[in-house]
Amino acid sequence: MAAAGVRFESESSVEERKEQIRSARTEVLRQAKANFEKEERRKELKRLRGEETWMLPDVIKRVEQISQEDCVKKKKKK
Repeated sequence: MAAAGVRFESESSVEERKEQIRSARTEVLRQAKANFEKEERRKELKRLRGEETWMLPDVIKRVEQISQEDCVKKKKKK
């Protein structure tokens, strides 16, 4: 005797549903990978153009000189 509340599904419908889930996951992974690679290319192009630095080269050199002078002064004080 079969229970009244039991639903049976054919094996082909179960496999079809699983295949749909697999293909959806594959599509999501493909899209995420494409987005990641696009973002990495954009960052690399920005770096090559020099857009990641927001200060002028002369200002950067001056800031580095000041920080180096501070390090030397601190060592002498000890």
